[in-house]
Amino acid sequence: MKRIGFVLAASILLLAPLAAQDIPLSGFAPKDARSLGMGGAFTAVSEGFSSLYGNPAGFASDKGELTILAPTSWLYIRPTSDNIALLRSAAADDGATVDALETLLTDNGLGGGANLGIGYVGKGFGIGAFVTADAYAAGDTLAGAVLDVDLQFNAVLGLARTVKVFGLGLTLGGNLRPFYRAVGDIPLSEVVGAMMGTADPGDVFFSKEMISGFGLAADLGASLELGAFKIGLAVRDIAPAFQAYSNTVRDLADSGFVTSSGTPAGSFTLTPNVVLGAQFHPDLGGFSRILDPRLLVEIQDPVAAIRDRASFWNLVHAGAEVEALGFLALRAGVNKGWLSAGLGLDLLFLEIDAAVFTEELGWRPGQRGRSGLALQAAIRF
Repeated sequence: MKRIGFVLAASILLLAPLAAQDIPLSGFAPKDARSLGMGGAFTAVSEGFSSLYGNPAGFASDKGELTILAPTSWLYIRPTSDNIALLRSAAADDGATVDALETLLTDNGLGGGANLGIGYVGKGFGIGAFVTADAYAAGDTLAGAVLDVDLQFNAVLGLARTVKVFGLGLTLGGNLRPFYRAVGDIPLSEVVGAMMGTADPGDVFFSKEMISGFGLAADLGASLELGAFKIGLAVRDIAPAFQAYSNTVRDLADSGFVTSSGTPAGSFTLTPNVVLGAQFHPDLGGFSRILDPRLLVEIQDPVAAIRDRASFWNLVHAGAEVEALGFLALRAGVNKGWLSAGLGLDLLFLEIDAAVFTEELGWRPGQRGRSGLALQAAIRF
């Protein structure tokens, strides 16, 4: 274990960002339904499986947790009855597809994504793997809309340890994360046009190009417990630049969406993401079996906010969770000024979480919100 820790520490020190590169990338993490229900405020104090894409200090949990399967899916659609009806009509009637999609596109943007993962977290150790895909298009018309596609495969290996500092429990954690990233922009009008004509939409989609490559990142985290309070800090996506290649979607599909060949397309570079948060989780003794509340607040990605001259409120995520009777959780939160809500069920080894959320894509709250629904299930022991 000490040897693994030494290798991790040495590798993290070597993973300093290199010189400016051709293709900047932002961090890419799964949509976590539990976090989304609390306004997205569950990165800095993450625990269990979510520590693999949150704060690696969560690996130090006294309880080991094995996640066999954790599928998550999300859909970018404003959850109104009219929009749901439009989506159904688009799926059932080819003649209504264009009008329905254009209405949904201009209302909220349109798209969705999925994540699938497996891992073990706890007792100072974290190991896992997950794949995440996301696609989203927005615009005033279908003719001008572009579908942004993002795909990433991750493997995670990390350690965490808790030490006493002036009688307080300080936890430090870190992980190495080899990953594969593929991104692309696909004109939505061409795909829809093929759907309405004689061309095969699949052929149109597979003929488009994406840029991809292998990278190696390190994620660092710390947490400090002060009785019922917990403070967490995570710094993610510490990575050197890595080579990018251009391939058609068909070429990527034929390789299983993992290839290190193709036409050289420059280099990808990641900007580290800093998240600082706090949690208040009071110990109510025996009453906690009936009601167990917690409050969370986080400041996320201040570097990007300063770079983009975004509003201070674009940094803020806050939420609350109340577990009731040991199996039901109710959640609510504020995500960059937008409200969110969610619920969860813990049925022995099966956990189910759902959320209705809105996230801000612009520089200030209310400028360009994107709403959606997320559903997550996990088999855990």
